[in-house]
Parts: sequence; C-alpha cells; structure tokens
Amino acid sequence: MGEGEAHRLRCNGEDRISVLPDELLHCILLRLGSTRAAVRTSVLSHRWRHVWAHLPEFVLDGGPGAPPPPASFLDSVDRILSTCSSAPTTLDRLSISLSSADPYDFGARAVVQADAERVGAWLRFAAERVAGELCLDMPRWCRMSPRDLEWLELELPLCGRAKTLTLNLQSTWSLRPPSAALFAALTGLTIRSARMKSSEVTALVGGQCPCLRDLELDITTVDASAVSIRSDSLRSLWFSIYPALQVEVVAPRLEKLSVCLTVAVRISAPKLIELGWIGDHAREHQDHQLDVSRRLRLLEIWDQNCTMASLMQKFRKVDQLKLRINIPEARTDGYARFLYETNKLPKCRILNIDLRSYQHSPATCMLHLLRNCSSTKKVSMELSSCFGYACMSSCPCRLGENRRVDFINVSSLEEVAINNCDTSFPELLEFLELLFGCNATRLKKLTIDYNTHFHATLETKEVCKKIYNMYQPKVEVEFYFNGIDQRRVRFDWSPVEKVM
Repeated sequence: MGEGEAHRLRCNGEDRISVLPDELLHCILLRLGSTRAAVRTSVLSHRWRHVWAHLPEFVLDGGPGAPPPPASFLDSVDRILSTCSSAPTTLDRLSISLSSADPYDFGARAVVQADAERVGAWLRFAAERVAGELCLDMPRWCRMSPRDLEWLELELPLCGRAKTLTLNLQSTWSLRPPSAALFAALTGLTIRSARMKSSEVTALVGGQCPCLRDLELDITTVDASAVSIRSDSLRSLWFSIYPALQVEVVAPRLEKLSVCLTVAVRISAPKLIELGWIGDHAREHQDHQLDVSRRLRLLEIWDQNCTMASLMQKFRKVDQLKLRINIPEARTDGYARFLYETNKLPKCRILNIDLRSYQHSPATCMLHLLRNCSSTKKVSMELSSCFGYACMSSCPCRLGENRRVDFINVSSLEEVAINNCDTSFPELLEFLELLFGCNATRLKKLTIDYNTHFHATLETKEVCKKIYNMYQPKVEVEFYFNGIDQRRVRFDWSPVEKVM
C-alpha cells in the first residue's frame, strides 16, 4: 500500500486492517483461538460480516465464564454451523468442546445429556466439510436424572476426507459406525467412553480404516463378545475394551501398545518396542498370549493387584522398566505376594519404581527390588508410606535377613533419584544407609526430591548432613523440596543459615 493510498484511507475514516485480503484476515481471526470470538468481529463493519464463515478452522469451546453460558452455547454452535452450511468452505479442523463446562451447573448438564440428536447433526456437518481434524469433547462427569438414563444412539460420521477423528463421548451413548463405509484418509482415531457392539469395533478397525496409524479405544461392549483388531498400518494402539470375552490384536507394524483394564488378550506384534500394561481383569496373566519381541525399549506396568510376575517373565531385557507397585495389605501375605511377583525382573538399563508401601517398610521393599539390578545404571523411585509400619511384627519386611546387603550387587549403578518422596526422615535414612552398604562402586549422583514443604529446621539440616557425610566426596548429593510457591528448590545444608 503506497503512502498516498494510506493517506486517502485515513481521510475517509477507513481502517487498514479491513482492506487486507481474506487470507490475511483469516490468519488474524485464527489467532483469537475461538470461533465465537471471531463471529463477534462481524459487528465491526459490513466488511467483516461473513469473513469468519470462511475460516479453515472452527474451535467452539463452551468453557465456564465464557459468554454465552453453556446452555446458550449449544444454540450458538447450531447457528454457526448452519450459517456455514451455505459456504463452500472445507475445514482443516473442527473442534467442539463441552467438557470444560461448569460441573456444578445442573442446567448445563441437563441440556448436554439430552442432545444426542443435536450432536448427530454436528457430526453430519463434519462429514461433509472436515478434511483434516475433527474433535468432539463431551463431559464424562455428567450426572443424569432417571429420564436421561436411556441409551442414546449416535452414528459415527462418514468423514471420508478426515485425517484424525477424536470423540470423547458419554457412557450412556451407543456409537454405531456406518456400515460398509470407508474412512480412506483416516490416520488417527480416538473413541472414549462409548458403547459399541464387538462386531462393529472389529469391522471399523479391520475393514473401514485402511490407513490407520494411531488408535485409542475406551469401549464398553454391549454384547461381551470377542473383539479382533487387525491392521497392517497401525503403529500405535491404546485400548480398554470391557467386558469382551477376548481381545485379539494382529498388527505386523505396531510399535507402541498400551493395554488398560482388559480381559484375556492375544497379541501378535513382532515389531513392538514399547508396552504399557495398566490393571487387569484376567484371572492370571497366563490368560494372555503375546507374540512379541522379548526385548523392548520400554515396559511399563501399573498393576494395583500386584500380579505382574508372569507378564515380566515374558521379556528377557528392556532398556527402561517402569513399575507402579501397590502393597495395600498389612497382613504378611500382602508382602509375600509382592516378593513373589517381583522376584525376577527383566534386565534393564533404567529402572523407574513408584512404590506405594503404605503398610510395610519401604526400605526393605526397595532392597528386594535392588537385588535384580546387577546391570542397571539408573534407578528412579517414588517412595510413599504411612509414616510408620502397620504390618505385623512377624512380617518378612521386618526380618533382619531381608535387610542384608551382602549379596546385593549394584556395581553398574551410576545414578539414584528419589522423587516425590513423602516418607518420614527415619525411613528415608534407613533406606539410604542400606543402599550405602550395597556394592555401588560406580555411583556418581544421588538426588532426593522431598514432596512435602518444610522450613530450614535443625532436624532437616541434620538429616541432610548425615546423607552428605554418608556419600561424599565420591557421590554428588542434591536435596530438593517444594517451596512455598510449589516450585522445586534446592536445599543447602552448609553452615550458612539460608535456603537456596
């Protein structure tokens, strides 16, 4: 724009932004982060009236405090999509989110819960217009009146051009894929909190999504039959499918797999390098058949029932092993079960332990796990206890023979990190003294991150000084705690009376 043209615009009272081409105005409106905010710009002038309707992305969020309120928000979505129905715009992204609505607004919950038909209209609009990403996020916490407890059926939109599809639904909604439809461009699919027939899940993944790479399914099956997930294109899979009789996965290119709260599974994935296992509804891990490599880059097990032995024994070596272990029982059989399930760990270079020993000695529990760390270079742990043992005096965790360090070889260990530690100081010192007695000749660094805020008391300084004297000068020792503003602050136990 020349200087003369700019002067003419100023004299005529016109703004410079409005004379920009639509492509630049779209860039400006997209930076607002909300389509409803973009719609409000239509009041600026006649020039702005329909600019927003041709945006390549629609982001509609009915969060708390955002005008209009959640009840009116549903109507505003209808109006926006209806206005755009006559525009020939192809959307790269359509995101409609209700999950941030106020959970204590009972009126909003009633409207959201009763509008499966309205949501179906949104999805039909998406089927015609979306050629990129579609995301529908519904509130999962919704409380329902008896009138709302009927099962509402929602048809999965035939988005033949969509590349990613995310549906966070409500558990009372039954999702039905269109029969014999083809999602030819779909590479990412996420369905959470939906009810589906087992056969429809099988058909959707195996026959209707030929290019699918990333899949996440949180499904309640309505018929409790077997589900088969067969795909030659899958690279990443997360699923929680219950109560299916069995879940079969056949994916020759699958690299990452997460299994959550499932029944018996049969998995054939020869290229698998990362496996996550969260909970289990099977009677025993022997119910599972795994045709995968015996060496993984990552194995993560989060098992509240502490039934992980047979699963870990399927793998000879992993680069990183993550275990979340809960020992809830104060009785001796609770600790005995823990000993049995973790008696043999796969060889690993990095070991991450989240230990919840609310009834037993965390020091003895960790000592047991360290007996399997002859080739481990780094151990990262989270220690939680009830600040005092609640188990019986005859419990194995209290026996002196289980605290012996003579035969523990951790000569390859170079770094130990204790994160989010909320055990008492005596429990912490007990573990560190036992660790010091192990054959950790290569240990270079010890980091302790205490979860509870404390002031620079004499007790704290004394504990830090004991740890420092125990490991220095060969080992670098760092001690952190949560400051008043919850920031991680390094504690200085030098004679200077200050916290750094």
